[in-house]
Formats: sequence, structure tokens, C-alpha cells
Amino acid sequence: MLAGMPAPLRSLILAIVLVVATPLAGIGPIPDAEAATSAQILDEVKQQARDDAAAKRPMRASGIAEMYRHNDAGLSTTLISIIYTREYRRANGESTSTVDEAKQEIEASSGFSLSEFIASADTGSAFTWTTAALLVALVVLMYFTRSILADLGGRAVFIALSLFRRSKTQRRSGRRLLSGYRKVLLRSYGQVRMFRDPQAPMDVVTDYVGLRVRGLPDAEVMEVGDAVRHYRRLLLIGAPGSGKSLLLQRLALHSADPRLSEIANESLPVLLELHRMNGAPIPLRKMLAHKLSFQKVNGADALINRGLSEGTLLLLLDGLDELSQFDRSHVLVDIKTLLGRFPDVRCVITCRKSAYQNELRGVVDATGELMGFDNDDIGNFIENWGGREQANPAGADQLKTFLAEHPTARNLARNPMMLNIIAFIRASTQTVNLQTRARYLAEAVDILIARDAGENQKYTADQKFRFLCHLARFMQDGGAREGTDLFSVPVTIAQQEVATALPKLTKTAEARGLIDEIIKQTSLLWLVAGGEVVKFAHPVLQQYLAAASLLDNQEGLLIRYRSDASAWRESVKIWCGLVKDPSRVIETVMRLDPPTGVACKAESQSSVDGLPPDLIDTLMS
Repeated sequence: MLAGMPAPLRSLILAIVLVVATPLAGIGPIPDAEAATSAQILDEVKQQARDDAAAKRPMRASGIAEMYRHNDAGLSTTLISIIYTREYRRANGESTSTVDEAKQEIEASSGFSLSEFIASADTGSAFTWTTAALLVALVVLMYFTRSILADLGGRAVFIALSLFRRSKTQRRSGRRLLSGYRKVLLRSYGQVRMFRDPQAPMDVVTDYVGLRVRGLPDAEVMEVGDAVRHYRRLLLIGAPGSGKSLLLQRLALHSADPRLSEIANESLPVLLELHRMNGAPIPLRKMLAHKLSFQKVNGADALINRGLSEGTLLLLLDGLDELSQFDRSHVLVDIKTLLGRFPDVRCVITCRKSAYQNELRGVVDATGELMGFDNDDIGNFIENWGGREQANPAGADQLKTFLAEHPTARNLARNPMMLNIIAFIRASTQTVNLQTRARYLAEAVDILIARDAGENQKYTADQKFRFLCHLARFMQDGGAREGTDLFSVPVTIAQQEVATALPKLTKTAEARGLIDEIIKQTSLLWLVAGGEVVKFAHPVLQQYLAAASLLDNQEGLLIRYRSDASAWRESVKIWCGLVKDPSRVIETVMRLDPPTGVACKAESQSSVDGLPPDLIDTLMS
């Protein structure tokens, strides 16, 4: 009857039947000390059952029980009937009763004969029937406890093995994710092509010239690598083109390239351009994972969560100044919250010097200012420019001589980006000395726009320049509108602006074709955010082109500066270096903001020569 039941249910039924049946065995008078033993009586009952079965007589359990009602051992008629029935069925080859199954299982599992124990009890025994019942219950408990413990033990082993295998799998998976991410870092940040020969991009590991930081609490001047090691949370401010973004790219490579040693190899660097947070309705933690997803990193969420929980994350936040005025406050709250919740996470944040307002005081361990190149740095940069394999000693010597003979160019070359532009122009056209930063920017952009002119060009250089100027002005005008990014714009909107700048190009295919050609052949525009957003390769390029769009409209320039000085301050400076007579703009800006007015004067065509290098740094910030 019980053979088809599940083992746990079967055991439960047997236990219940046994507990109910056991007290029935104690019903009846207490036997006399001189009486026959219960074992003898039970043997007689069993023999009678075997005889009846052998003689093919009907089972007569009730009659036998009544026959032994007044036995000397005090056995109950119920027990006698059960014993007879079991033995009769067994002799006939039939299944025994539930009670007998229970007794058999207990006896087999414990090695203890319940029948013999019951049969051996007499008046002089130290055990009462109550004691016997308790002992039976103890045996049952031992039996079932043994089964449960064995089951739990098996499950425990299984669980332990499962956890071990899962942990091993997770470790392997984590190593695979990290290995894949390091390949992405090398692909994303290993080379720089802006203002370079396309065949010889800058290797960020081998061709990079290190920067120094000044103004730190523990040292007046410190190498950037030392500063990042020394301070867990570091804010770096600097002038436009001082190398802030390139520095963070190099820091991001530290865990991916064995040639770098400033940061521990076990760190997990994540570089996030903060302009991505403009108008983004998601917190910083999610944006970090989105950035990795844009780079096609598998397991982005797992990598970020692991880096935060283990304290191995190196958070590289580039361009605090590129946040719009509507998003800056809540992004700063996000940064403070994340760093407060995960105190072991390291962080390096960059910001343009003129745009920093001490918002991270108490959050970062130190604030340092990136210094410009000294003469040795300039020499090292020129030696490495274009890549070590493409180095041109004769060209390098000519450029060194040129800088030595032209103080204006030499002062501008203290800025890493301007030195790169100067080297790019000299290598491309051998242009003679230009007087202002703005003129160098204009020359470099013209060279890039005219690059690969010929059969590969569907659109003219003039069309590209007009569109770039319009787009730059449009983006900076958007800095005053809520939810709009100052330094990037969706591709769909950029395509719409093509028709505004160039009325003859009204078709969508033509607009997208123009943008694609600029991206591929000039590198002045980049696609980001999975190809859905377009931005200028560097903010200075956008600011120059916005200024160039207003060369004949100084009133429009001043109106914009008055309405949003932070967005247009750099463009006003550059504008003053492009036009022949910026006196009215300089006077107006001088009244509104004297430091910016002085910088505008320094940017003008005749005011750069002879200025001290430190003042050049300050005015260009």
C-alpha cells in the first residue's frame, strides 16, 4: 500500500500509525511474576497462525484473541490479533499490515526487536509501559533524524559544490570582462589623430610628454603621476588646450598597457566626458555603465558594480566646465553622493580654470593646476611629434629654431594643444610666423578642411567651413537654453541645420553626406553616444568657429557675451585675435569683466609679444 508513495510521506504515515498503535499494546492487567512470559504466548499465537494457514483454514484473529484474553502475561487482545494476522498473511505470502511495516522498518533500521521488548516486560521490570512508549518514540526519532540528517548532509555538499563552481565561474567571467575592457581602452584611447598625419597618429603611451601640477597642499610642483598616486580624490584645473582630456585618456590606459606604471594595474578606470550628463535623466552610476555600453563593453553593469563594491574603480571625469548651467548642480550632487557612498573609489576630475567655482571643496583631497610646457617639454614633444618611427630630425631642428626666433610662437607653444597645432602647420605648409593663437587655429582648420581635396570630395571647402561656423554658433547659443548641451547636438538636429547654413542642400541625404564627409576627412567633428550625437573634436575648435561666424558682426558677439558670458568668453577672446581692430569689443568687455578684457587685449594681433609666460597662462585660462 505504501510502496508507491514518496519516501517523506511514507515515513510520516508510518510514524503516525506507530505512535497510535503503541499505547494499545499496554492495555490489560499487569502480569504476575510467576506467569508465563509474553514471548511464549506470542510464539504460540504465531504458531497457531502458521498452522491455520497450512491447513487452509480461514483466518480467525478474533477467536484467537478471545482465546488468550486472560493470558498470564497481560497481553492485550488487540496486540494478539495484530500478531496473528501478520503471521497468517506472511505464511500465505500476503502483504503485512501498516503497523507491521512500521515495526519491521524500525527493527531493521535500529537492530532492536520491538516485539521481544514488549513480550519480555513483566511485573518486576524497571520499565513501565509509559517508559516503553517513550523509548519507542526515541527510536522513531533516531530513525527519522538519521534520514533527515543524511538528506541535509547531501544537500549541504551539493550546495557547497554549487557555490564553489559559481564562484569559480564568476571569477573567470570577471577576468574575461576585464580583459575585454582593457582591449576597448587600447582601441579607444591608444592613439590621437587630431592635428596629426593620418598615417602617423600620436601613440598616447610612447609619444606623450608628461605634465606637472602646481598649487598642491604637499608640494608646490608635482608630476601628474605622483599627484594621482598621492591623492585619492584629485581635481585638476587648467587653461584650454592644457592637456586635461589627453591626460585622462592616458590614465585610462594604465590598467590596459604594461608599459605604464603610475597607476596600479588592478584598477578599473572609467573615463566619462561630463558633457554626456547634459539633459540626461539618469544618475551618474548608470551613465558610467552607459558609457561602457557605447564602447561595446560586455557586462558593463557588472564591471561598474564590481569596481564600486571592491573599491578598484578609478573614476575619470572630464570637463566639469562642459556641463550646462541647468545640469551642473545636479551632476555635482551625483558626484558627491557616489564618492561619499564608496569611499575607496579613486577619482580625477578636470575643469577649465576660469569655470571652476570651488564646488568640490571638501569632496576632493586636493586641487592642482596643470602647468604649461617648459623648454625641455617643448623639445621632447617636437622630437616625438608624428611618432617615433616617423620622426624627422631635420624638421624637428627647424621647428626648434623657428620657436627660438619667434617669441610669440614660443609663448603659445607652452600650451600643449597650441604646440601640436604649430607643429602640424609647420609640417603641412611651412607657414611663417603667425601673431595670435586665433590665427594659428584658423590656419590649422583651413588645412584640415582642405585635406584630401579632389575626387574624394563631394562638397567644397567653403561649404564645409560655412556649415561648421553655423553649427558652432548654434551650439553655443544653445548653452542658454534649458536641457541643451553646449558642446554636442543630436545628429538629426545637425542635419536640419545644414539647410539653414546652406539653403541649396535641403535633402536629408545631402545633409548627412556633408556631415559624414567632414567627420571622415577633417576629424573636426566626431560622432559620440553610439553615433547619435555629434560634437567638435575639441571645445577650442568650436569656440574658434563660433567666433569666425561673427567676424563681421561685433554687435551680435557682444549681445551673446552679455547674455551668457560663460559660454561666449573664450570665443570673444579668439575673435579679438582674428579681426584687425577689436578695440570697441575690448573696451566693452573691459567694463563688464576686466580680467576677460585684459585677456582679449592679449589675444589681439599686437599684444602678445613680450608678455611673461605665466601671464600668458593666466590670460588663456
